[in-house]
Amino acid sequence: MSINVLVTFETKPEATQSFAALLKNISQDLLTVDGCQQAHAKVCADNPQRFMILESWVSKAAHITHIDKVVASGDWENIARHLSAAPVSNYYQDL
Repeated sequence: MSINVLVTFETKPEATQSFAALLKNISQDLLTVDGCQQAHAKVCADNPQRFMILESWVSKAAHITHIDKVVASGDWENIARHLSAAPVSNYYQDL
């Protein structure tokens, strides 16, 4: 059974535009990652500093493996410097 991951991000005001471009690239790149089935990035209609990405993975373990690689490579630091707070991430499965 696949697992969905919903991550919300809040950006620093001065980083909103660059984060939007970064998140768009991330969502496209995710489709090439082993185990990622879908990735959709969105910006909040009522708050342009709030973003979300909805990802579908073959398993929670596949997602965790991917995140571990992102952190180990240093890529997470580039993402985090845009944010005003830690992202909020939750796993969801179909009913």
